[in-house]
Amino acid sequence: SFGMKCSDHTFTYTDNLDRTYEIGSITKTFTSLLLAKYVSDNKVKLHDPISKYLKIPLHSGDIHPNSIQLIHLANHTSGLPRLPSNMLKDAVLYSNDPYKRYDAARLRHYLSTEVTLASEPGTQYSYSNLGAGILAYALAQVDSSRFTELIQNQICTPLGLSHTGFDLTDNLITGVNEKGKKVDNWDYNVLAGCHALKSSLNDMIRYTQALIVADIGYLALAKEQTFALNEHNGVALGWHYTQLKGQRVLWHNGGTGGYTCCILFDSKNQKAIILLTNVSALAHQGRAADQAAFALMRMLYK
Repeated sequence: SFGMKCSDHTFTYTDNLDRTYEIGSITKTFTSLLLAKYVSDNKVKLHDPISKYLKIPLHSGDIHPNSIQLIHLANHTSGLPRLPSNMLKDAVLYSNDPYKRYDAARLRHYLSTEVTLASEPGTQYSYSNLGAGILAYALAQVDSSRFTELIQNQICTPLGLSHTGFDLTDNLITGVNEKGKKVDNWDYNVLAGCHALKSSLNDMIRYTQALIVADIGYLALAKEQTFALNEHNGVALGWHYTQLKGQRVLWHNGGTGGYTCCILFDSKNQKAIILLTNVSALAHQGRAADQAAFALMRMLYK
């Protein structure tokens, strides 16, 4: 593992293994891992309806959301949109921090008065930040705790992830936009389960190693297929999977206004690529990060 820094179009090595980055949607794998942990602890079942935990009346459209199960939120088959309709204006007016004003009251209002599903839950894949956010909100109701505390106590501390959390600022690498200008870090409020974690390369190595070697328990459960897109691609719990060089590889990427990252791992052959950058996912350089990570993973099989 190593770090690199680009200044004046020149790359140099740097020791930033314990510096932290926003990891964006890789947060979803932690949210789904908490679900797997709760299933292993017999606190919930994958096929429990979300209404069991939300305890609010859900808006009845053409397809009633009461049929959404916890597993559907983890594998993006809930039929929910990418973002709630009562947040879309925020994404335009407050593009520098679009989630900050979206609190629990607005989420409950959306679920009880506006939510509509595009497909019957469990039948079609459609990536949803909202779904992951609702999953985190629902799991927090199980123990009447804050989701951020649950991730810290149930996942990060047991796995030794001392540089992973939601409110880390002291060792945070500054995120930049496509012009190399500093951007503000985002506040995800009630939808923290979809995007809000920060972590370091060393912690992501520990996290990925724990997943690679796990063959029983909640870490292994998180890797099991829950929905197939086609012969070679599908979804586990939070993680996507594909085939590279004939091998099953789990992966997830993440992007925010100032950071881009990607993790791929192959448990059978014990191979992994972890790429964290402080370049905006909205920049073309950020979009290239996924391509680089997949290319590097393919090289490991040569």
